[in-house]
Amino acid sequence: MYQTKWIVLLAVFFLSYVSFGSIVHFNFAQDDFTILYYVQNNTLLFYPYYVGSLIFIPLYNVFKLNASYYYTVSLLLFICVGLSLYYFSFVLFKDKIIAFTAVVFFIFSFAGSDALYTMSVGILMSLFLILELWTLSFYIKYQTTKRNKYFYFAFSLYVLALFLFPYRAYVLLLFILLLYFFVRKKRPTVLFVKQVFLLILPYLFVYGLLPYIPFLHTAEHHLPPLFTHLKPESINHVVQTIKNVIIPSTFSFTTNAAYLIFMLIILIVHKNRRILLPLLFLLIPILGFVLIFGENYETFDRYLYVIRPFLALFLAALLFCQSSSPQFSFRRLFIIIIIFPIFLFHTIENVKYQKEIITDRNYSRYLFNTIRSSHPNIQDYTIFFFNSPDVPARNRLSRTTDVGALPHSGSFAVYYKKDYEKIGVVFYCDTYASLLETWKANSPRTIYFTLQGEKLAEKNLGDTASDCQTIE
Repeated sequence: MYQTKWIVLLAVFFLSYVSFGSIVHFNFAQDDFTILYYVQNNTLLFYPYYVGSLIFIPLYNVFKLNASYYYTVSLLLFICVGLSLYYFSFVLFKDKIIAFTAVVFFIFSFAGSDALYTMSVGILMSLFLILELWTLSFYIKYQTTKRNKYFYFAFSLYVLALFLFPYRAYVLLLFILLLYFFVRKKRPTVLFVKQVFLLILPYLFVYGLLPYIPFLHTAEHHLPPLFTHLKPESINHVVQTIKNVIIPSTFSFTTNAAYLIFMLIILIVHKNRRILLPLLFLLIPILGFVLIFGENYETFDRYLYVIRPFLALFLAALLFCQSSSPQFSFRRLFIIIIIFPIFLFHTIENVKYQKEIITDRNYSRYLFNTIRSSHPNIQDYTIFFFNSPDVPARNRLSRTTDVGALPHSGSFAVYYKKDYEKIGVVFYCDTYASLLETWKANSPRTIYFTLQGEKLAEKNLGDTASDCQTIE
């Protein structure tokens, strides 16, 4: 048993490094800049995202702007999620093969991979998954052993997950209820009703009262109203997202539909109803995303990272869950024929997408290192003007400096520790002229770059007029 644990640990570490080890060399991107900007300015992130401040303030005090350290933490947490999934899968199915296969599927899946390519989302979502998986694991242990200590462990982690991740943990209460009925297979007892009441209390506090605590800025501008996105096309969004989760978009729609029908047939004929649990854990968050945001998601979308463990466990359970049926061997072969291509194409798509991200992150590192080496300090009201007739190169530069919740200037503001409203980042001549006019009273300084291929070339400010005329 002790030897098995070490084998699993080393295997998960090795496979995770093979799949995502390249992220330790990545530069910051997108929401990374948003969180770092708030941390630098001692601003508490609003409800329900305040956990970003709680996590990244201490990390920033240690790591500063060394991106590799943050991504190393993200990779280690990803490994911890894999180990947590192994334990959860084992206590649910009591099968080491299912548990290990689920971890392998989890590591190489394409679903939600984008979350790992920004250190902030990777760290936060992995922490949530660790809390979620151990909450569910301890609750299963409580149901199978009736030892109260496991319920206390589960309840403590449940409350912690609710308070830290209210924007993701809303499904946990429903997951616990499902576990009770699938694991115990008995009618609710008085004790269970009391426990449910206990579980509902922190749920009501987090979602009913916490949003209106003044220092959290209230949630009225940050929590999307429920049901406003529930429209007839929502069903299509749900179906499309489920299809994208199971089968990457490289398949045609006809092939997708055929695979989903086959999976449904397998599920119906399979005799172990516990397989329904990871499927429900997979479907419920997807329904939540559509209800809240009203859109479908691509396979790699970072929001789908939270369902990635349950997709992996669902496929592993279909593949190896025991059955007493005499046709088991034939059905096993049939399932392998279906699931192997799914795993293969997830892996291929993950590798292809990762190569694109690596190219972008390498360019990001080159871009900011080049600019900061020639301009280690800047004054307030500095305009970075990037001008090029090469549309793909300009789009890449725009994508590299994109921040998400803040303007493009937010990425420069983090590196220069300035107010993003006093930095301008523009890519078009008319935008530059407009910003120059707006800041005229503040004596702005312009740093002018053109793109020669993908290489930055700083030019004299006097060349802007003739260059803009040429490009137009």
